[in-house]
Amino acid sequence: MILFGESLNVISKKIGGAFKARDPKPIQEEALEQKELGMDYIDINLGPAKKDGHELMPWVCQVVQEVVPDIPLLLDTSNIDAIEEGLKVLKPCDKPHIINSIMARAERYEAMIPIATKYDADVVA
Repeated sequence: MILFGESLNVISKKIGGAFKARDPKPIQEEALEQKELGMDYIDINLGPAKKDGHELMPWVCQVVQEVVPDIPLLLDTSNIDAIEEGLKVLKPCDKPHIINSIMARAERYEAMIPIATKYDADVVA
């Protein structure tokens, strides 16, 4: 069984507020809790993140990896630029990081597969 922690999600009032305010403390506390619960991967879900996702995703990735550098991340947003910017800053782990929800629509798939290949990431369609 593989465990995916999905609590770093923009729809959470606490985490969404921390994303918006760029407050690392609640994000890091949640990441540490997910590690303590035995999660194999931690999902970072920004939602659409159309406005500033390309800045937010790498920031969140760095904040999370400061406290759990040994857990691979799933990057989850419909913003392709945000995904790539996040992948650029990720530190390697013993398992590949994952692009979550690339969707099996031609325009998304064709854009995301080269990014996944470039950064040695796995994908969830």
